[in-house]
Amino acid sequence: MEYTPELDWLVYLAIKNDQMGIGPVIWDVPSKKILWQSTFQGFEVEEPAWSPVDNQVAVIAGDRIFIISRTGDARQVVDNSQDSYLSDLAWSPDGRYIAFRSTPKSNSKERLLIYDTKLDLTPDYCIVSDQVYSSPAEWFPNSRQLQVTLWKRLANGDVGDLNILVDIEKNAAYKLK
Repeated sequence: MEYTPELDWLVYLAIKNDQMGIGPVIWDVPSKKILWQSTFQGFEVEEPAWSPVDNQVAVIAGDRIFIISRTGDARQVVDNSQDSYLSDLAWSPDGRYIAFRSTPKSNSKERLLIYDTKLDLTPDYCIVSDQVYSSPAEWFPNSRQLQVTLWKRLANGDVGDLNILVDIEKNAAYKLK
């Protein structure tokens, strides 16, 4: 279960009405009613991401990203259901961007994607990696740069971390030491 910081919303996982999996449910605590529930088949267990500035939450359902408002209005903003699994939602501090991981169903080349809520698009300044992202993106306070950590197979067979800084203003990614 995940609560908003104000403890007035709750997201939990529930068995779907058709008994074909589990998915997120958004519950309004004061009114004691469901605001939104996933209707996609399958098992959807990704954690929600609360917007830091607006009264809304981003959830993944059916390999689509939805932004749910305080009134329960759901807006689908990303649909990768045909070719990718989505995970690891992370809002920028200013609430404009949502970073997330996209893993193709056909291969293991993961992508870091960033949805721009103001422009309603996912620009192509994202990075692709043969490595596995080991953690969700961490935004810098200015909301224009973020860091991701990749697991990298070393020559001796061990696994090491590779830290990447992504600068969305400069459309560039840098290895960090």
